Amino acid sequence: MIITLFTYILLGLSLAIPAGAMTVQMTKQGMRNGFLHGWFVGIGGMTVDFKLCSFY
Repeated sequence: MIITLFTYILLGLSLAIPAGAMTVQMTKQGMRNGFLHGWFVGIGGMTVDFKLCSFY
């Protein structure tokens, strides 16, 4: 019962994450070059978002 509950929670969270351009690029880099490269793509995307938000 608990395992089923956690399975449904993980399924719901995975469907709620939007698959945008950065998510696709992070996944591609992570699959090709390893976790660290995908993680750096995500950090770069967060930096750009932060800079855009700070200007407006």
